Amino acid sequence: MTSYLWRRLADFVSWMHPQYLDKHTVTDSADSHRALRTRRHIWSAKTYSQRKRRIDEGLHSYLFFFGTLLDDETLHTQLLADQGDCFLITAPRSADYEKYGTHRKWLLVFLANDHVIIKAQVTFLSKHFVMLKDRKVRLEEFIRSQNLRPIERPTVFDSFQIQPKLPIIPALSFPIAPEIFPLGLLSQKTACFDSKRGLPVMCMNINTENEDVINHIRNETERMLIFGNERIWRLWGICSPCSTECTLVLEDIVYGSLAAYVRKHWDKDQLLRFSLQTCDALRYLEKMNFVHHQLDLDCLMLTYDHNIKLAIYGLLPDELLPLETGCHSLDKIRWSPWECLPEPISTPTGQGNLAGEQYSFTGMVYTFGSMVWSMCHGGMLPFENEKPENIKSKAFRMENSLEIEENLTPNKLESVITKCWSRKPSHRPSFKDLKHQLRHAMQKTIQ
Repeated sequence: MTSYLWRRLADFVSWMHPQYLDKHTVTDSADSHRALRTRRHIWSAKTYSQRKRRIDEGLHSYLFFFGTLLDDETLHTQLLADQGDCFLITAPRSADYEKYGTHRKWLLVFLANDHVIIKAQVTFLSKHFVMLKDRKVRLEEFIRSQNLRPIERPTVFDSFQIQPKLPIIPALSFPIAPEIFPLGLLSQKTACFDSKRGLPVMCMNINTENEDVINHIRNETERMLIFGNERIWRLWGICSPCSTECTLVLEDIVYGSLAAYVRKHWDKDQLLRFSLQTCDALRYLEKMNFVHHQLDLDCLMLTYDHNIKLAIYGLLPDELLPLETGCHSLDKIRWSPWECLPEPISTPTGQGNLAGEQYSFTGMVYTFGSMVWSMCHGGMLPFENEKPENIKSKAFRMENSLEIEENLTPNKLESVITKCWSRKPSHRPSFKDLKHQLRHAMQKTIQ
């Protein structure tokens, strides 16, 4: 993003709201620090050790910790406006991670003399975050000694902070169908931190006459602010100007819908990478005991460097999260495993239905197999040409799987798909096992 365009944006913001120039992103207020920390819900897997929980709590006590929200490195220059500006991020995963699963570190990113961006490695030692090159120096001491100014991550936005996207930002190459997100209307915007700093974002505008819905979404948004990894389409925060309207501020999506992309592009190595990244997102949900009830290929977004982000917000009317609605539409049933479908039974009063099993992680594994199948087959819907009554039939689905075209499906992915479709749910692998298998397949490809 050119500095000229950002200067034009800064002029617009400061002219419209002069008081905004006095609103700093930098904070060293202990009261502000504690207040935000108490609002943030820390998500931890049951398997996390006490050390891992302590690390998470420590990281999210820093107002300038952005996690993976800045995993696209081109965003860094848009926040580092003045010498000494800094923020803390999770170190990005390299190709080596996808091969071996290397240990994660953190980076303190700051603007030094001559507009040089420095990335200093940070690690956790003896209950403190310290600089990797000199472990006797704590992170806070390093920031003070270098006269750095931490940039605070915003979570609540004023209306004037949400501006139109800049002309340099292209429209989505693969548009996202509006019906995928019935909660609100998606659009590309710019989120202004202050008069000097701003980032491209996606916004979901929600309008309703029901104030309870808006209040519920506000509360859920607050709970989900630090949920996710680099494969989850994450929330920046929320803008809520009145009781009947709010706007979700989400990470930027560079290209758009993966489903639209795979209808036009087929590449064996890319399909393997897409599958691994999708599995990485679902493994995160598995660790957090988060069941995604609206899972299908349309939930996958394609962003910078052709990376995957999994959508979990806005997939239902009036609900932020993908909950079980009890509605069994044909579009959802085609992605669901046979065991979750209702079964017709005879009753003394006539025909009835015996409810299927509850959708769970074994069901998500089945759906993941169908998503990988769809990627390989040009974005086809499962059972696309089948009669609706057969798609809904538990008996039919038990006996009939989707046909796998060998010339379209790499062998390594065919093995994954068939495991995910195991007739017995208990025989399906976990996302942990699938991720290991896919990472091993990636390693073989790179070699």
